[in-house]
Amino acid sequence: MPQVGGVFTTYQAKANREDLSNSIYNIDPFDTPVMSLARRRNVKNRTFDWQSENLPTVDPNNAQLEGFELARAASQPTVRLTNVTQISSRDATVSGSQEAADAAGKGSEMGHQMALKSKVLKCDMESIMCSRQARVDGSDPGTARKTESIPHWLARAVDKAGGINGAIVGVAGAIGPTAGVPILATDPFTATAATALTEIQIGDAMEKAYRNGGKPSKWVLPPGPKRTVSTFEGRTGSQILVGKTEVVATVDIIATDFGRVMAIPSLWFPAAADMSLLLDPNYLAVGFFRNFRSYQIAKIGDAETRMILAEWGVEMRNPLAHILMNGSVKGAVIT
Repeated sequence: MPQVGGVFTTYQAKANREDLSNSIYNIDPFDTPVMSLARRRNVKNRTFDWQSENLPTVDPNNAQLEGFELARAASQPTVRLTNVTQISSRDATVSGSQEAADAAGKGSEMGHQMALKSKVLKCDMESIMCSRQARVDGSDPGTARKTESIPHWLARAVDKAGGINGAIVGVAGAIGPTAGVPILATDPFTATAATALTEIQIGDAMEKAYRNGGKPSKWVLPPGPKRTVSTFEGRTGSQILVGKTEVVATVDIIATDFGRVMAIPSLWFPAAADMSLLLDPNYLAVGFFRNFRSYQIAKIGDAETRMILAEWGVEMRNPLAHILMNGSVKGAVIT
């Protein structure tokens, strides 16, 4: 169809206003399941302590003579555990001109940047908590402190029978510098091989926790292994009421012989995605020496800098309350 003669079009116009949406769409994840389920407490030093204990060994031969003379038993002291806080920070710098500009979708560029930085700082902390990071006490000057992570705590736990790695299941490689030797808080901890996740492993893990006195209720695991959980045979033959347009192919609650567990996916495990955590939230906390706080940094020109900082550490209240599934990777999935 021909164009109307002499028509003025948008291609010729020089002063049409742009159309920029007033919304900003960000799909990056910032959920932090482990930090969300852990307890919190304020600590008063960069090195902080707490106490744990277990019942004395049960005596199945506890029978005494009538009129027996008491042989006094030694009292059992508590166990004093310790960790250090580490400093984690993020910052943003915005020019004076940009802060004065009328930016679409945000009242303040600095406010928008600091909202992003606060979310990614929590993700930083979550990934550290779920890593194999050993404790580093630091030095002045030169070395930053590092808190001992959850998996590292569990890898060196000793169970009630004196067994090394009492809170770890599915060992697929060296736990420390020397196989079979307990690791220290400052020793490296790695997995040198991988084993496909199976339903048997979660049963073994819950049994081990039960024998240690633990009752973990949350299973935090990488996305790939979470898909494997949905293939567990326990759901075979079950009847699920769904709508005509729905397909249900997931398992979120696992009823084991030793308690019910909620499976929660997380993106913040190491890149190899070769471990997962069975946790009891009552025996895990994040200790804050300095809670999240924003600081305005001194200006050195026509720009503004702000920093958000937290000084924090993992408080593993009792390692035997949890289980680390080490070396477990994605197995079978629903196809």
